Amino acid sequence: MNNAVRNRSRKADQHRGLIQSSLAAAMLAIIAAPGSVLAQSASGGTNDASAIEEIIVTAQRREQALQEVPMAISAFTGADLQELQADNLDSLQGAVPNLNLVQGRGSNSSVNAFIRGVGQPDALQSFDPAVGVYLDDVYMSRIQGALFKLYDIERIEVLRGPQGTLYGKNTPGGAIRLITKTPGDEFEAQAGVLVGDYGRIQARALLSGPLSDNFSMGLSVLHDERDGFVTDPADGREYNNEDTSVARVKGSWDISDTVNLTFSADYTKEDVLLTLGRSETLLYSLNYSADFTQITVVPRSPAPTGEWDFQTSTSMTDIPTQQTDHWGGNATLTWDINDDITLKSITAYRDLETESYIDIDATTLELGDVLVALDQNQFSQEFQLLGDTGGNVSWVLGAYYLKEEVPSHQEAYADDFLQYVGLPISFLRTIDDDLETTSYAVFGQVDWAFAEKWSVGLGLRWTEEEKTYFRTTSTFSDLLGVADPAFEFTDSDSWSDWTPTITLDYAMNDDVKFYGRIAQGFKSGGFNGRANSAADVSTFDPETVVTAELGAK
Repeated sequence: MNNAVRNRSRKADQHRGLIQSSLAAAMLAIIAAPGSVLAQSASGGTNDASAIEEIIVTAQRREQALQEVPMAISAFTGADLQELQADNLDSLQGAVPNLNLVQGRGSNSSVNAFIRGVGQPDALQSFDPAVGVYLDDVYMSRIQGALFKLYDIERIEVLRGPQGTLYGKNTPGGAIRLITKTPGDEFEAQAGVLVGDYGRIQARALLSGPLSDNFSMGLSVLHDERDGFVTDPADGREYNNEDTSVARVKGSWDISDTVNLTFSADYTKEDVLLTLGRSETLLYSLNYSADFTQITVVPRSPAPTGEWDFQTSTSMTDIPTQQTDHWGGNATLTWDINDDITLKSITAYRDLETESYIDIDATTLELGDVLVALDQNQFSQEFQLLGDTGGNVSWVLGAYYLKEEVPSHQEAYADDFLQYVGLPISFLRTIDDDLETTSYAVFGQVDWAFAEKWSVGLGLRWTEEEKTYFRTTSTFSDLLGVADPAFEFTDSDSWSDWTPTITLDYAMNDDVKFYGRIAQGFKSGGFNGRANSAADVSTFDPETVVTAELGAK
């Protein structure tokens, strides 16, 4: 979908008569209006409203002040997200340097993320993303379903540049980390409604608090719906609407004085009409006569007629939908072995089902319309051993395992592409494929403050990845008279890579730090997911990115 269309629609929602009100009758609601951030002074009072609160991040797998981390990071607290009126992950577009993050083409739930020009826009499962998206330290393998609603969020961290050492494969551009709120020992209840143009209604609620001295639970829900803002001039139907429901349960259990278990489960359901783009140039269809010499030029649908009235057409008149069911659960066990060493285990399972009809050309012609459906699941396990001497050395050692399965079904329709003796030639291609990925990694990093103002960091990760890919495709067309014999193939391959990181930083004083960083990341290899004949079968190698940067904070 055209970015300008989405941006204008979002501005319309945000700035043209939005009303926020509390649902006090539903629950004891406390609507916290975003305000100035105050920093605590040493005396226990507060500084003036212009002071900046110190933000604690976990970009290097341990808690650090944002100022201390020798890399380019943008961090947003929950209050910051309210100030930005950030509803979806793509609301960060324009708020982070070097980040281009938009809704994926033809999809309501996919995210296209590029950092410093490195990214991956193709949703085909044989291609992996180049910017890693993490939800509570759990890696999301697909760009589908990753356009998360930003509700019940404690913090977002955007790490720019390769993150191959601590985060592994598919982070050559960087990483985006979403950290949800963990329930604490104080009761909290919130509810709110947002009303806007195009029939926009968003309702959200949160309830969190202790159930016992050592156990807390939280529940948050959100429903967001909006009429479509793209009108088909042929029949008046509206597309690019919103209908999303999400829920999350999260708990924290202090098993003992040294052991904590934090667990969560989330569910997202979307069921919307087509997501259509907008005319940017003329599109031509080649309609051939019997002698294949006559060409008829068919222009695309007209341009928008008004600032808020976008028009485009579709050949899909059966009102197909785009559906997404995305759920998962994870458990993080933290054990403070002693004052200096902590063991952490992160176990997660996720399941993603999507079924999307996409009108690629956004016209009344059937030139390349498709159905893309997949059923993805992944299991991951990560162990981290973190140490801090309490002096000048801190370190982390870890091991990671991921198992992913991505079966999918696709259909491509193109009845209007060719004509024979004045009649259209039907065309249907069906594709069924399955990708299985197994990934292993071990990693480590040590940071040493070797002088009063100087620190150096060294890190290294080894990753081994194995993939097996099966694909079969069949073509049905009047031109052939019968179905084209099915073509299928199975391929497998494996890759391994070393991804180091070296940092050097100098703290001139408490407020100014200079740093240098050399880092490497890689994106996994794979297979040609569009092969339709033996000549198309191919394997591509991993993509490697090495960057060197100098910065000041």
